[in-house]
Amino acid sequence: MEFDVRSSNMVSINSLIKHKDNNFIVKFARANWYLYLNKTFKENVEDVENGNTEYYLSTSNVPLFTIHRDAKKIGYAFPRETKESKQKFLFIPKTKNKMYLGSKGVSKPYYIFDVDNDHMPKYKARLMFLQRSQLY
Repeated sequence: MEFDVRSSNMVSINSLIKHKDNNFIVKFARANWYLYLNKTFKENVEDVENGNTEYYLSTSNVPLFTIHRDAKKIGYAFPRETKESKQKFLFIPKTKNKMYLGSKGVSKPYYIFDVDNDHMPKYKARLMFLQRSQLY
């Protein structure tokens, strides 16, 4: 599926603010998400490409960022690329389980399209999601 950032199906909710050492903050009304760079990302990708699947089964499973809220890990940001236009973006999958009330997690899939060639978010990159009518 090809994503168009200008599409009316995509909703921008917040911008990422660079913190320090290539880490980022997303400020919400009642919480903050902290995106911490996986410092061993390149080594992990090389290990998988060389056949070591002890921790990750494929290179698409290696996260570029871990996402924390209130000092608890709630998710990951994975580098992705669209098939047709080769547009790079970060994908944050849904991790929240509705069965556990009060559990912290990511409630829906999010996307960050404002990234450079190394999938690092640009200044004030937008955190976006697809409108509900387009998810089903």
